[in-house]
Amino acid sequence: PLIILVFFFWLPMTIKQKRLAVETVPLVVFTLISLLSIGLSFYLRIPSFRNNQSWMSSLQGMLTLLMGLCFYLVTLTMHDVGVKLEQSLRWINIGGLVILVVCLLQAFSFIVLNYYPDFLYWLQSIATANGMLYRERVSGVALEPSWLAHQLNMLYLPLWLAFSVRKESIYKYRFFKGFTLENMLLIGGMSALFLSFSRIGWITTYGMLAY
Repeated sequence: PLIILVFFFWLPMTIKQKRLAVETVPLVVFTLISLLSIGLSFYLRIPSFRNNQSWMSSLQGMLTLLMGLCFYLVTLTMHDVGVKLEQSLRWINIGGLVILVVCLLQAFSFIVLNYYPDFLYWLQSIATANGMLYRERVSGVALEPSWLAHQLNMLYLPLWLAFSVRKESIYKYRFFKGFTLENMLLIGGMSALFLSFSRIGWITTYGMLAY
């Protein structure tokens, strides 16, 4: 589906507009540097690891990088209109709320019950490949707790923090003392991040807050 969107939506749109969004410049520069790094790696004597060939690792890295770049470009172009962006933000909030509810159930289970009920294992088996739950660490619907921390840091927390700092919301309704849904999601997201006990996730959050 992404390939279809790139060739039949993003590319014609970009050719018609004859420009790239300014937000893409840092990512394009990063991509070019990454490709240069991959190219130069062929001139280094890199020992094989678990019989994996270096060219295969380079190819996987290039495909992963290309997929991320295409996904970002298509998403940015599709949401160039305010109404579409608002609709997507609503769905992002719904997705984040689902994740936080699952985290709450997991935290309640290992703090109060001291075990995970069967339905949480069932839910995790649907959401992830291994269906594992980690003792005294929440993972939401991610593969493992650190992946949950990355999800929060890369998408949800920056959005909720931005809305909270600017005292804005995509919803008209306000809770007690002017609290918005984004304020509550931010508190829940920070709590879920803490309960993931992901050290790299915590460090990333410190960097985001500093920025």
